Amino acid sequence: MERSEGLEVRRKDRYGTYKHLSFALLNPGVSTLLIYLFLLLSLSSLPLTSFSLCAENPSPRYQFQEPPSILLSDIDHFSLALYAISLIPTLKTIDLKGPIMISPQLFQPPAALDSAFASLANMAPQWPSLRTCSVIISTVRPSGSWYFVRHPDNTVPHDFVVPLEPEFDSDRGTEMFRTYPDDEAMDGLLAAAGKAKQNMPALQMMSLTASLSLENSEDAEFEAVWFKAGQKNYLDHRLTEQPVKVGNETFIGGDHVYWWTGKGGGWRPKRKVEKAWVGEGNQQWFKGYPQEEDYEEDEEDYDDDDDDDDFEMGGI
Repeated sequence: MERSEGLEVRRKDRYGTYKHLSFALLNPGVSTLLIYLFLLLSLSSLPLTSFSLCAENPSPRYQFQEPPSILLSDIDHFSLALYAISLIPTLKTIDLKGPIMISPQLFQPPAALDSAFASLANMAPQWPSLRTCSVIISTVRPSGSWYFVRHPDNTVPHDFVVPLEPEFDSDRGTEMFRTYPDDEAMDGLLAAAGKAKQNMPALQMMSLTASLSLENSEDAEFEAVWFKAGQKNYLDHRLTEQPVKVGNETFIGGDHVYWWTGKGGGWRPKRKVEKAWVGEGNQQWFKGYPQEEDYEEDEEDYDDDDDDDDFEMGGI
């Protein structure tokens, strides 16, 4: 094990070569990210089989202003460095924890690349060995905007006054109102991931999740999770809580997607984005996480028909 200022590297193979790498970036600023991205880019030449990164950089508590952009000439260097690592032919697992600030360039590079990433222009977007791709995203986009907006039903009164930004150690005046996906931003990210998924022949699971509350809840409040047909997984219990018409075994028997779309639900990506994720498989839209104190009562009064409308099977 080696450590260096928030950077952790794990050596796991018996021959003394690095095949499993784990990084931790503690509250990285823009300058820190720029330093680390060159280190990350250099890792793309290693025969890694797994890579994990934890960027402990919470989303802003004050949501009434646009965050600063970290792009340089419209290029998201950090996402591109991770993209380069994901293309390692031997890589089986990539796990990006955070929340981590990424863009669609994590899955699809821009047409124009600067000199630092010129080599990516000649690399085919192929992930021959990748089995698991998991990303916990920040609510903030690298471009200086947000992945989430105010829910349409959570209207602002005409006499509303924007509160002042709270002190660092105070939650006073904090309203985490960005709970509804922004159409353009989220469609762009999901579309890039869905397109990349078509070139991952060994893929068993792809997950994009986000937590939208002030507290670091264990349960993300936005999720798009795809599983390969026949794979039993940690989300299957949701099928017991919110049943599907065709039955659990049939649902799991095909490629399948679990969706949660933020507090209040109601949002869906464009149909072509859904198609890129679901293909000819199954999908289920969930209404959110049940509260523990209300679970037993809700279970007794549960009406299957209320949730069956959110199930789709056999493509879009």
